[in-house]
Amino acid sequence: MAKGILSCLKKRDLIQEAGANQEALRRLGREYMSQDRLLEALELMEAGQDREGLEEMREKGLNEGDPFLYRQSCKLLKRNPDPADWLKIGEKALAVGRYQQALAAFRVLGDESRITEIESLINGQHRHAES
Repeated sequence: MAKGILSCLKKRDLIQEAGANQEALRRLGREYMSQDRLLEALELMEAGQDREGLEEMREKGLNEGDPFLYRQSCKLLKRNPDPADWLKIGEKALAVGRYQQALAAFRVLGDESRITEIESLINGQHRHAES
């Protein structure tokens, strides 16, 4: 097991424990984030009330073009996602060939021309893979 990683049962127990040590939850959340176990990191950061860590996760989602990570971080921070951020996420995801993630971002924006463009790219990949 990787350094600082708990079994799913121990992690669940720690999160649900009444009076859980907030600092321990924050540290563990950061450890999970450093190991790219992002969903678990979000869960621990939420339980540890780690606003700074959640903000880092929001930035990570924004800068890496990850709409799910961005949306979940905003939700946990109780922040409304910014349309300019969605554009940045969509562009980044598109630039690195993560078409489904780009599509998700442009759907939030309701940008029909970009949605059509990305769907064409996705369909082109499927046709190419079938040949």
